[in-house]
Amino acid sequence: MVVSGEVKLTDPLSVYLPKGTKVPEMDGRKILLFDLATHTAGLPRTIITPEEYEKAGELSYPAYDMDRALNWLEKNPLTH
Repeated sequence: MVVSGEVKLTDPLSVYLPKGTKVPEMDGRKILLFDLATHTAGLPRTIITPEEYEKAGELSYPAYDMDRALNWLEKNPLTH
C-alpha cells in the first residue's frame, strides 16, 4: 500500500481507525504506520492475556473482533 501511494509510513495509526478511538501516545508522540511495520510502536507483544491464551490456545486470535481489539488498544499504555 505504501508503494502504490495508498498510505504513507509517516501516517498516524489513528487516521485509519474509527473516529473517537483513543490511541496511546508516548511523550506526545503518536504511533505511526512505520512504528507498526517495524514493531517499534511500544505496544505489548500480544493482544491476549496469558490466561486467555491458556484457555483458548490458538483459537484466541480468530475470536478477537475489531471492537475487542480497539478496546484493548485504548486500555494498554505503550511500553516505550
